[in-house]
Amino acid sequence: MTDLWEISPEATRTAIADAAPLVLLDCRTKAEYDVAHLDTAELLPLQQMSVSEAAIDAWRNERVIVYCRTGRRSRIVARYMTLQGCTNVRSMAGGLTQWAADIDPAIEVA
Repeated sequence: MTDLWEISPEATRTAIADAAPLVLLDCRTKAEYDVAHLDTAELLPLQQMSVSEAAIDAWRNERVIVYCRTGRRSRIVARYMTLQGCTNVRSMAGGLTQWAADIDPAIEVA
């Protein structure tokens, strides 16, 4: 079940395929990102979020979907970005673990 901060992996896949602009944000560590990540995803680790004001400013009015391994870190990032004035940020429910279960079982989850 998703809440107001979350979007399902299926809805994320639809958003990625949509022609509308989308920022796909991976908030895991670089080591995790290097193992596997979704195509077009930008890396901004949770640990660097508070010092990344320029990036957050650039995404303020963009549609943003954040993901991590299980959805825990990405929910924190989605809330933080919303508090910083971003207007359309969601966390992918269940993270890459749920993406692998629902969409692409071949993806390696680190």
